[in-house]
Amino acid sequence: MGKYLKAGIIFGLLLCCASVAAAGDLEGKIRSAGSDIRVFCPATDIENIQWTALLHLNRSYGAEIFIGLIHPSPDFGCEVISTEDGQFHLARIGRASGIEGSILADSIITCLFGGLYPDLAVFEAETSADSVFLTSILNRIAEVSRNDTLAAAALERIFIRGADEGRAEVILNDRELFDKYASAVENVSSRFDAGMIRYRPEQYRKYFRLDRPNEAVSGRGGFLAGLNTFRLGELISERLTEGPAKTNLLERLDKYRNNLKAAERLPDGRSEQIVLLAEAYRDIARLVQTLETGTSKLSSTSLPEWARRLRQKTYLAVSEALGIEWNSRLELRRTPFGQSARLALDLNLTGPEKVELSYFRLYPEGGTTVIIDSISTQIMPHQRFYREYLVDLETIDLVNHDADGLRFSIEVIVRGLSLDLQVPYGEFTTADVALNFLPGYTFLSPFKEGQVTSLAQPFDWQLEITKPFGSELDGRLQIHTPDGVVVGSYDKNIFMPVGTTRKYMNVYLAAGRSIGYDQKQIRATLEVGGQPLASASADVRIVRCRIPDTRDVGFVPDADGRLEDFLRMAKVSFQPFTANSLVRASLEAYDLIIIGAEAYANYDLLRTVRDRLDQFVRDGGEVLVLGQSFGLNDVFSFPIYASKSPSATKAKVVAAEHRLLTVPYGINFNALHKSLKKNGFAYPAIINSGREIISAEEHGSLLRVTGVGDGHIIYCGLPLLEMAAELDVESIHLLANLLNFGHGE
Repeated sequence: MGKYLKAGIIFGLLLCCASVAAAGDLEGKIRSAGSDIRVFCPATDIENIQWTALLHLNRSYGAEIFIGLIHPSPDFGCEVISTEDGQFHLARIGRASGIEGSILADSIITCLFGGLYPDLAVFEAETSADSVFLTSILNRIAEVSRNDTLAAAALERIFIRGADEGRAEVILNDRELFDKYASAVENVSSRFDAGMIRYRPEQYRKYFRLDRPNEAVSGRGGFLAGLNTFRLGELISERLTEGPAKTNLLERLDKYRNNLKAAERLPDGRSEQIVLLAEAYRDIARLVQTLETGTSKLSSTSLPEWARRLRQKTYLAVSEALGIEWNSRLELRRTPFGQSARLALDLNLTGPEKVELSYFRLYPEGGTTVIIDSISTQIMPHQRFYREYLVDLETIDLVNHDADGLRFSIEVIVRGLSLDLQVPYGEFTTADVALNFLPGYTFLSPFKEGQVTSLAQPFDWQLEITKPFGSELDGRLQIHTPDGVVVGSYDKNIFMPVGTTRKYMNVYLAAGRSIGYDQKQIRATLEVGGQPLASASADVRIVRCRIPDTRDVGFVPDADGRLEDFLRMAKVSFQPFTANSLVRASLEAYDLIIIGAEAYANYDLLRTVRDRLDQFVRDGGEVLVLGQSFGLNDVFSFPIYASKSPSATKAKVVAAEHRLLTVPYGINFNALHKSLKKNGFAYPAIINSGREIISAEEHGSLLRVTGVGDGHIIYCGLPLLEMAAELDVESIHLLANLLNFGHGE
């Protein structure tokens, strides 16, 4: 790589490919490429996701899994997370109050399925109301999909989990299957956030057919018995008139499936398996090309997309079998002759078969294909290939093309078979080299009467410097302070060798009385060769935030660490809870327990200690719950139905005299509301107990206090930590009031 950073990087394009996965993944990827079954599991609670059934359908039959986790929300929302192999998709779906299932179904169809509807649904409902609601969603999806003339599939079967043995049509050994797929459970759970799979295996799970309860389903597969697990050939036969085009498509599809089946039967790592998979990929790629041309008379339907998904699945299987690892990047740099781009290709081969690299191409969307290199070199197993290229910027408009508009590929030849492997990548970024203050703000206490200018308040920040792994950084750091702030000595020379990506250094500062009460900014600049390469800034101001030294706080951390940052600035005596300490520690040692914002990774743990928390509050303790995207329905003695709302314009004070808005600081709600609207979101919650202080009208409460025994549970859906990070005085004062609260109303 050399010292290219000295020339100054403008931006980089990351190119990466996942490394070889754990043993056994290849078999699953091959099976997935030979199946086009799609399964939908809607749920109103995480614990009602039918993991054993979903894992069984995915691992045994290659089914693609879609999970819809529906929660109360002021507005409809659909946030989808997918596993890296594209086999599991989790959609967090917001449901506005009063919206019926049949209406919500139309939005789910649009955001989650498009024209590729699911074939099968499996679900469980905790209450009869949930059962009616989820059933209406599924019935609507079934109705729409069956009436969609362009659809390639329809929702044919709906199974509900039930305990009636007389009606059980599918019986799964729950515990055995869950243990069998333990590695898959771990992979999916890590992608969908820790704690997402909260599942207690039983001995058996029994399901019956909801849409046609009198129609028996039996035989191999249970859910899928009698259902074709690969429909593309059948659909081509139905929709294309007889002739050479139809014959050629079906013959190519048969070859594709036969190669996949043969590859699945071979042990992983065999050269013959790689050849078969490469043949299969070539067949499905040509089939996609034919469907996309329009000559097949199918291009106006969803079948081209159907085939593209099969191609992507096959590509993943081929990449896994070959054991190709990519670590490449495109960099733009200044030179005495203008700007130039350099592309570094780094390929590591971990599979059993040698490959030949033939061409390296760039495909700009709407532009001319550029052959970057006709490589013509062989890579042996367990060898690495590294090469750098200069890219002609006059040929490629890098400024006006977004990340989705550029595609790199390299032609890999295995035993005479050509395979054009696409190189996935991230996105354009200006942060190849970056500085960050951790955290990005701080506030100081007012100077006491009698203090003179020579007396200063010390404070410190941590400065994070990041760079690419394969580069060397040799630069100079400058820190600029405003009037009233001085910086201590620090190492101005920054050197980071190849093989390091991060460096942390402490920056010590002090503020004198002359800093005043206005917000001030500290800046850091990293220079290379006398030219600025990266910069960062952080804000500081004087703010009153009085919290007694005797106040002992324990907290369940938030995802971003903002709560701990604030508590440290406020000089509060605090202790973060671990899973062990929350279960075993003496909660009586604390005056206040805070549940950090977006603490969904700890929901299961909070349910476990529900009785302990309840007793803590009844004995006079205080619990502060900061904004949550999902409801804490069964953590406390009353449910909290919370959700994240993109709009915070309807906030209104309904109890202006309450202590939380007056002690020790009077809150200027107009100023607070202005900051809230600027922030752009909040976490209203529907809580049917206690006293409302700030309302979000029909969306619920933004601040509410509920007395339980001698203590209180406070829910605050205002994004106070985010607002405090902007050094908003009213937000900091309200947080201080929340931390001080501990008296009766």
